[in-house]
Amino acid sequence: MTRNSLFATGIALAAIGFLGISQAVSAGGAIEVAQADDPDTILMTELKAEGETLYTNNCADCHGRDGGGNNGPKFVGNENLSSVSGTVGMILGGFVDHNMPAWAAVFDDREVAAVATYIRTAWGNDFGLVRLAWVANRR
Repeated sequence: MTRNSLFATGIALAAIGFLGISQAVSAGGAIEVAQADDPDTILMTELKAEGETLYTNNCADCHGRDGGGNNGPKFVGNENLSSVSGTVGMILGGFVDHNMPAWAAVFDDREVAAVATYIRTAWGNDFGLVRLAWVANRR
């Protein structure tokens, strides 16, 4: 590579990095560009933020702000959250025997997906994203 082409490549890489786009330089020196945030990553970030607010305002009194439980079960390390269907079903239908209300008439599909995504990914949990379509199907 010539000095000018190295300079041009450096400028291009800096510009790409500034724009938040990931890049790779192939062996031949060509720059390959891909978006840094795929749609699932963006959706997960949005749902987690929305879910945290909903959780704090509606669920934390029973399940603890830190997910450690109070009157309701703890969510930290709770393997039951690994089931999307079970998690969504519990939010939608509640658990009458334990005084947990049903949220189906209160939360829309996005809000249920947000709360479910939040509790499945907060406090060290790594159970993943809950899609709106999965909530709609479970409803």
